[in-house]
Amino acid sequence: YLVVGGGGGTGNSLNSPSGGGGAGGLRSGSGFSISKQSYVITVGAGGGGGSHISTNVDGGNGAPSTFSTITSQGGGKGARDNTSGGPGGGGSLNGTGGDGNRETGTSTPAPTQGFPGGNGHFPGPGQNAGGGGGAGGAGETAVSPSGGNGGPGVLSAITGISTHYAGGGGGAGHLVAGVGGIGGGGNANQSAPGTPGKNATGGGGGGCGYPNATPNPNLVGGSGGSGIVVIRYEIGQIGGTAKATGGTINYANGKTIHTFYATDSFTVTDPSLTSVEFFGIAGGGGGGG
Repeated sequence: YLVVGGGGGTGNSLNSPSGGGGAGGLRSGSGFSISKQSYVITVGAGGGGGSHISTNVDGGNGAPSTFSTITSQGGGKGARDNTSGGPGGGGSLNGTGGDGNRETGTSTPAPTQGFPGGNGHFPGPGQNAGGGGGAGGAGETAVSPSGGNGGPGVLSAITGISTHYAGGGGGAGHLVAGVGGIGGGGNANQSAPGTPGKNATGGGGGGCGYPNATPNPNLVGGSGGSGIVVIRYEIGQIGGTAKATGGTINYANGKTIHTFYATDSFTVTDPSLTSVEFFGIAGGGGGGG
């Protein structure tokens, strides 16, 4: 299983940049026991992005994702206006990054579902905010005149395609915006809305620069990306369906599939098999030096 919570959004204020949203918590594993019954699946939504219109508006925390007894917490909001971030969210100015995302009720200091957000930095030059923490690493602390980059996510191939999940959002800075962490984290922007976290990854939203004392409702913090739940199980071997040997054999959609990851032999054992579909890829070329 792979269970990723929704990423945290980030707010915006008139007087300071906002930190990157924390990535949704991530839990994965194998050998999880199930039985003949229904299991409710909840996919957490990302937290909303806040703005400055007439009042300062915080971003929202992401919502948790669940499968059976497995729960991954939502990412914390990125901080605004000299405050600290939510779980995994980046801090703004003198604010600190939020603690790493961890399981509910866990008192262990080390995060179990994600890493802390980065701290803000002020005085500057200018005002700067930290990046959101990811499932694979902490968000960067801001260093003037730049916001902190978001923490990296975690690589998983559970779907059959290697993909990074749960990257933290970038924090906004005085001159340079932080970049979102690999795994769906949104980039920060100085004079445009923060980039949202990527949906179905649990990425944190990117922070937003401040509008230099002029209210601008278009400058909004990035919203968090929605989470994801993936469940994988082995298809049972059905006796008598394979008409050949070789490679890894799986069954899907009434077909028998032989997959070769290394040199091997495909040996037909049933004379009724007279044609096949095939798909082959040659090795890629190496880079020069």
